Amino acid sequence: MKQDNKAIPTPAAHSFDRDRRLTQIRLPSGDLISNTYSGGLLTRTATYSGQVKLAIMSLCSIG
Repeated sequence: MKQDNKAIPTPAAHSFDRDRRLTQIRLPSGDLISNTYSGGLLTRTATYSGQVKLAIMSLCSIG
């Protein structure tokens, strides 16, 4: 019987804050993805290739 000697890939590691929001993901490559929250909302995601800033805009009008 032939044996397959391929390495088993390391799974991604996840980190959460005490409010159970995803804060970090460490990829098998070692790269890190991190999330930043403000007022309970996701405001920024930083990756190995750059970052994305998020904003919530209200479309409500008073009148």
